Amino acid sequence: MPLIRRGYFYALLRAYRKEIIMNTIAEKLRQLRVDSGMSQEKLAERLTVSRQAVSKWENGEALPDMENMIALAKLYGTSLDELVGIAVNKEGNPGTDNTESIKT
Repeated sequence: MPLIRRGYFYALLRAYRKEIIMNTIAEKLRQLRVDSGMSQEKLAERLTVSRQAVSKWENGEALPDMENMIALAKLYGTSLDELVGIAVNKEGNPGTDNTESIKT
C-alpha cells in the first residue's frame, strides 16, 4: 500500500478540521436561532441578509462575515468565542480550564 504524501495528508487534515469547525458553528447558529423562536426569514430581516444566506450558515455551506458574527453574538446575548465554540480561561487565553466568556 503506497504511503500518502505528507503535503496531501496535511491538506486533507486541514479540510477535515475546517469542515468540523464549520459544522460546529452551523449547529450553534441554528440552535441559538431556534431557542430564540425566530425563523430564518425573521433573522435574515434583522441582519439585512437573505434567508438563503442564513440557511447556508446553518447548513455549514458558508460562514457569516465578521460584521454578521458580531451582530449575531449581540442579538443572541452571547460572545463571539461562545458563538464559534472557543473556550477561554479567566486570563483571556484560549484553553479549557476555568473558562468564562469574553462578552462582545
